[in-house]
Amino acid sequence: RTDFDNAPHGREVHWNSAFAWYLRGLGALRRLFVNEPRRVAIARMSIWANPILLVVFLVLIARAAARRFGIPAGIATALGMIFAASFYEGFYPAYPDHHGIISTALLGCILGVLWAGNGWMADGTGSWPLPSGLREARRGIWISALCGAAGFWLSALSMALAMIGIGLGICAVAMSG
Repeated sequence: RTDFDNAPHGREVHWNSAFAWYLRGLGALRRLFVNEPRRVAIARMSIWANPILLVVFLVLIARAAARRFGIPAGIATALGMIFAASFYEGFYPAYPDHHGIISTALLGCILGVLWAGNGWMADGTGSWPLPSGLREARRGIWISALCGAAGFWLSALSMALAMIGIGLGICAVAMSG
C-alpha cells in the first residue's frame, strides 16, 4: 500500500519482491563481517546493490555476445552497457531499484533473437552470423525466452511494450528480405 499515489486515499501496490530479497541478502552478507543492525546493513549495502548487478550482468552478457559473435561484439556490448546513459542509469549507485534488471532482460531478449539468427539458418557456406545449426538457434531462443520471463516477472508492462517492438522489428526485417 502507498499513500503517495491517488491522494488522499492511496492505492494497493502489487510488486515483485525479488529485489527486496536481494537487498536483504546483501545486508545479511554484510552482517557476517560487520556487527551492525540489519536495517543499517541493508541500507549500507543498498548503495552497492546496483553496481554489483551491473558488473555481473556486464560479464555475463558481454561474454555471451563475444562467444556467439566474436570478441569485437563482446567489447562493443560491454561498452554499450557502460556508456549508454539510458541503460546505465538503471544501475546508479545508491539508487536501489529494479529498472536496470529490466533493461538487462530486454537486452538479453534482443541478444537471444540475434543469437538465433532471427529465424534464419546458415546454408552451410559459412553464412556468419547466422546460426550454424538448429541447436545453436534453439540456444538463442532459450536465452531470449528466459530473459523475457525474468523481465515479465519484474515488470510486465515494460516487457510487453519491448516484446511488441521486437516482434514488429522481426516482421519488418522478414518482409524486407
